[in-house]
Amino acid sequence: MGSRDVRLHLGAAFGLLVLVLALLGFLSLRYQGHQHADMTDIVQNKWAKVQLASEVLYLSDVNDRLAMQIFLLKDSAEIERLLFLRAQNTQTINKFLQDIDQKIGTDKERQSLGVVEAARKLYIVSSLRSLDLLLKERKNDEAREMMLRETLPLMAAHHDAWDAFRQCVADETNLVAAHADTEYHSARQTFLILILAAVVVALVIAGYTTLRTTRLIDASRRAEERLREAHDELERRVEERTASLRQAEATMSAHYRQAEVLRKLGDILQACSGIEEASAAISHGMSALFPRDSGALYIFKASRNVLERVTTWGAAAPQEEAFPPDDCWGLKRGRLHLVSDKDAGARCRHSDPESACYVCVPMVAHGETLGIFHMVREVADAQTDPEKWWESEERQVLNAVEIVGLALTNLKLRDTLRSLSIRDPLTGLFNRRHMEESFQRELSRAHRKKESLAVIMMDIDHFKRFNDTFGHDAGDMVLRTLSAFVQKHVRGSDIACRYGGEEFALIMPDTNLETALARAEFLRERVKGIHVQQGGSLLGPISLSMGLAVFPECGADPAELLQAADTALYRAKHEGRDRTCVASGGDTEKPGAVEAAPQKDAPTDS
Repeated sequence: MGSRDVRLHLGAAFGLLVLVLALLGFLSLRYQGHQHADMTDIVQNKWAKVQLASEVLYLSDVNDRLAMQIFLLKDSAEIERLLFLRAQNTQTINKFLQDIDQKIGTDKERQSLGVVEAARKLYIVSSLRSLDLLLKERKNDEAREMMLRETLPLMAAHHDAWDAFRQCVADETNLVAAHADTEYHSARQTFLILILAAVVVALVIAGYTTLRTTRLIDASRRAEERLREAHDELERRVEERTASLRQAEATMSAHYRQAEVLRKLGDILQACSGIEEASAAISHGMSALFPRDSGALYIFKASRNVLERVTTWGAAAPQEEAFPPDDCWGLKRGRLHLVSDKDAGARCRHSDPESACYVCVPMVAHGETLGIFHMVREVADAQTDPEKWWESEERQVLNAVEIVGLALTNLKLRDTLRSLSIRDPLTGLFNRRHMEESFQRELSRAHRKKESLAVIMMDIDHFKRFNDTFGHDAGDMVLRTLSAFVQKHVRGSDIACRYGGEEFALIMPDTNLETALARAEFLRERVKGIHVQQGGSLLGPISLSMGLAVFPECGADPAELLQAADTALYRAKHEGRDRTCVASGGDTEKPGAVEAAPQKDAPTDS
């Protein structure tokens, strides 16, 4: 074999070696290309699952916010719109879940997705139940309680399940990256062996393979970077969602506390017996509801030409005691009037010129305007956010005004009914039933404190003459005039009542005989100066006959004292009228005993 043959054989061997090395390099490159394509598909698949999971988390967060808004709204149309949006989001979430399920590649990911679907099912059932309680069964308190105690924890469990699924996908991606690194090192060793066998060919093949491998590494690193960015984005969204949920929970808790304060205030107002008790309760309740605000409640007087302040609350409470209705823009407009700038033109004249933000809300119940609810925000707070102040307080203020208005209406109705039950409709004095109840109470007090108590029975002399001469309207005028006179000249502790017809009774607690007799004579003398006119005609003078009885000298119970005073009254009639007779210990007999032996020339009418 010559050198030519050797060269030919060497050339053939080298060519064959080059061909084998080229074939091996080609096969190795094809293998690496397939590995790169497979890894790229796996990374893209996992990246698609991460994106779908992010969309599902975002739509779940939107549905959570919609549920919170539904709990805060009263407008049925707006609630229906939010429910429709929530249903659309739920359909989109279901579609995304189907796409994720189709892209699941491992049993671990499928098991983690199963946990997510189970947690989501529990949360949806609880959320729908709380919405049914709120919207269909109208059980607001139970719905809020279920939302706080069951739905919100299930919501957190749902989000935790999604976090676990995200972590599972991240772990699987890390495994793929590790496998790619292993393949890279194996290929690198193969190429080193080839380089040792044929330096030139190996260098070419190594250079080409290194270039391909570098691209593969760059792709892997870019995939890892995208996964890291996706992880950071998910963390940021989770933090934002957690913060929003905490804020919503704090808002719901604040609304629940305010609703509880309003409920307790309504219960207390229903139990109040008068405006004074109600005013104290309103002041305390408003201070608890609006601790950063001040205000006052004004109600119309009976004449309805002026409003009087009945209560205040807060450190900067309005100082205006009373004002006419025209001073308030809220009353003139017939709706709430909000001023958010102290330089605003339409400011109420009763408001403090230094108050930057205030609101006047007319208080209306059963179609009647009772007064005005005036609330002021502190100047320092109002300047920071003047517009959002009323947005945050409007619902609570309107609810408070409604409750207070209904309570004040009930108090006015209760006072009217009580007055009708204890007052004589003609004279305005207490009626006989109230006198008997009060007489027993005052007599028990006098007996317990060992004090005196006087009873005066009064009768208008010749009252029948007024009716016969001038008519019954004139008689009613005489009764009303005398009643007004008696009310004006008795003490606040005395009880004046119309006993029947033209007969009146006056109970005087803590009064001895001398004081009672002096008061009776004062009334008897002063009543003669009354001049009653009816239809332009003077009706004539009025005179009184009176009978006086004193506890304990004339009796120990109301019946005995009234009998003694009545007997003394009849004696005054038969002795000539226009006088006061004092009952003695034996005057508890029937008045008929006195009438059996009248004095000579004693008149027969009253």
